[in-house]
Amino acid sequence: MLRRILSLSLALLIGLAWLLSGAAQAQAPDEPTGTPDPRATFWTPPPAPFFIRVQRLEQLTTLAFSDLGIGSIAADRAGNLYIGNGIGTVLVLAPDLSEVRRLRLQQPFALAFTAADELIVGQRVQATLSRYTAQGDFLGRLWEQSEALLDAFAIAPDGDFYILWTRTNPPAITYLTRLNANGQLIFNREFGRARHSSDAVHGIVAMPNGELGVLLSGYDFTGSESAVYVALNAEGDFLLRRPPLPAVRPMLAPAVPLRLPNGDLVVHSANYIHWWSATGQLRAALPSDAVRAGFPRAEAARRSALAAQPDGKTLYIAELLSDGSLSIGVISLEQR
Repeated sequence: MLRRILSLSLALLIGLAWLLSGAAQAQAPDEPTGTPDPRATFWTPPPAPFFIRVQRLEQLTTLAFSDLGIGSIAADRAGNLYIGNGIGTVLVLAPDLSEVRRLRLQQPFALAFTAADELIVGQRVQATLSRYTAQGDFLGRLWEQSEALLDAFAIAPDGDFYILWTRTNPPAITYLTRLNANGQLIFNREFGRARHSSDAVHGIVAMPNGELGVLLSGYDFTGSESAVYVALNAEGDFLLRRPPLPAVRPMLAPAVPLRLPNGDLVVHSANYIHWWSATGQLRAALPSDAVRAGFPRAEAARRSALAAQPDGKTLYIAELLSDGSLSIGVISLEQR
């Protein structure tokens, strides 16, 4: 009898020890497991907080463009879109992309609006910037440069103008010119020298922190098929130690930039639309074919352009396609 009692007591002690050991193990903190292996689980990364939504697409065939393609486009305070054809017409479209009117202006290639809602028209050949009202009334010449091609220009938040232009008589040197809001010269300096005929400046933006950003191909920065974003200070000095902007794919040329009022930067390249915050964080990206649905693919030599509606987060994308038609997309940055 005593032996049986001792056996039961021993069994109870063993069972109690096993339970206490299991409880201790259950209360021990879990060891970090790291990122789940997607090959072995159904785990997927959490979705990005933002995405680019395509609101609408249109194809216009009623406006003929010069062989120079399309330069920059602009939107006024009401959200009307202004597109120059480089010959003699500026097409004005309402936010729903219906035609509002046409302005007859000399070689309207690159367009922008000032804070005072004056329309600045850049002429590509015999590089010129002129001032107009939104209705097309001439207000005066702001700047001109003979024997030169206008590449791109931007208006800084303080009203200064930054202009990239290339001398046509050899050697072909590209210059950066800065004017104040009244058109007075602040500086004119060499920007770079094209090494090949395919080297190109695609666009320039002025950031709220006073820096400049230039999208280009070639100029000893990259090959002619790709595009890079190069940062400069307000005096035009290259900031070469800046890390590159994060991108889902390297940008293919041509690539045009747009700075938004909040400092966000958007670049439309031949393969992707990238949308970065003012601090360089990638908010969202979208394949460029998403705004070409049903349309012929654009030729690499043709240029596209971006403009923002007054809300600062809805954008127009205009792209001249290989059949001569104009593709217009409306996109927006949305939060999931």
